Order: sequence, then C-alpha cells, then structure tokens
Amino acid sequence: MLFGYITLLVACFYGVSSQRILEALTLGNNNPNVTRDDCVWKRERVCPDPDITFHLYTNHGGKVQSEEVNTRYPAWIHSSAYDNTKPSVILIHGYAGVRSDYMPVAVLRDAYLKSGQHNVFLVDWSPLAAVPCYASAVHNMRSVARCTAHFMEFLRMSGVPTDQTTCVGHSLGAHVCGITSNFLIFRMSKIIGLDPARPLIRNNLKARLDPGDAIIVQVLHTSSTFGDPKRMGTVDVCVNGGRSQPFCAEAKSKKREII
Repeated sequence: MLFGYITLLVACFYGVSSQRILEALTLGNNNPNVTRDDCVWKRERVCPDPDITFHLYTNHGGKVQSEEVNTRYPAWIHSSAYDNTKPSVILIHGYAGVRSDYMPVAVLRDAYLKSGQHNVFLVDWSPLAAVPCYASAVHNMRSVARCTAHFMEFLRMSGVPTDQTTCVGHSLGAHVCGITSNFLIFRMSKIIGLDPARPLIRNNLKARLDPGDAIIVQVLHTSSTFGDPKRMGTVDVCVNGGRSQPFCAEAKSKKREII
C-alpha cells in the first residue's frame, strides 16, 4: 500500500499493462522460505558492499537491458551504455523491494526508460530489506546510504553532472535518499520521495528525509497507513488528501498482508 497509488498514477500514464501494475501492487516477492532468523543486520561500514549493488538500465528496441556498475573501475562509465546527453535518475527501492520485474520501482524504471529521456540507475539492497525483516531493513538504511553516497561520488568523478541527477526513493528508499545527503561532499540537486515510510522512522530525526537534504525535495503522499503524512519536502503533494485513495479500497486488505 505504501507505493501502490503512485505506481498506478505513473504506470497508467506511461501505458504499463494492468498485469504489471497488479504485480507491483502486491510486490510479487513475498518469499515464505525467509524467516526473521534470516534477517541481516548490517554492521560493516565498508563500500563497495556485496549486499548493495548498482545497476544501469537501458532500453534497446523495447527490450530492457541492465549492467552492474563496477565502482572499482574508474573508467567504467565510459565503456557503459551511459548517455552523457541525458540527465540521470537513481531509483532506490524500499522494504520488500527486489531487483526484478515485480517490484514497484521496476514500474518507475520502465516508465523512465519508455520516456527515453534519462539514464536510469537502480540501487539494489534487497538482501538487506527482505520480508519479513522490516526492523533490520530500517537498521540497514544508513549502510545503504553510505554506499549510495560512495556510488554518487563515483559518478561525479566520472563526469556525471550532480545538478542533473535526481534520487527517487520509495518507502524506506525515500529516507535512504535523504540519509545519503549526509555522506556527500556536495549538495544533491533533487530528491523525489514516494510515500516515505512511517513505522520505526517518524521520531528518528537522523534517519529520515527532510527538506534540507537537497535543493529540491518533492514528496508525494498517497497513504497514511504505512506512509508518513508528515510534511518533509520543499514541496509536498497529498493525493486526495494523502491518507487513502478511494479507487483502491477493494485492494486494501490484500496489500495490508504484505506488511
């Protein structure tokens, strides 16, 4: 429910199929074989980290292709499919996110690719944010933010303009975008937060998105069930009041089961 309404709005606008939208709303990644005993509590603060990877996505003839970013190789960007004539977007998933066609952020990824106007990077920290490991996912956000900052510095040193790079985060990913700013030597140009998560976050001022994290911080609120209705951007958009969406009432019970 955290991201479902945003997914619908963006996906419908770009013509994403109804089946893909349904998969995104239900996340499609609830693994019954994972228990709380499998939760990862990240303690190392070293980047690169094998549990946090970065990927560049491109669209070739309607087919989505990806390549993992090698931050150990300074010239990687010049041998990749990166297009220096386009601005870049960095997508960060939240709790239960995975790097697959089922995660909500994949719907955004495909929407950006379909527009053909952006380089699309994705931060994959799914090993640290798996169901049912919400508490450990919150704990792991700082490590993810640290490595995302390391990645953004790599991009900057490779010639990617910081003023043409936007961090887009969903749920916990929105807060990761914000925390990342604490590790950067430059100020981020723009952050877009999609239903920033509320549980275990709201009163933790050092681990949340706020208006000072970038020059522009845009936040979209569609649900106060698990998303935080608190104003935390330079611009906050509350869809239908930002608390609940009437057209999703029938799906509410199914989406609650995810959390």
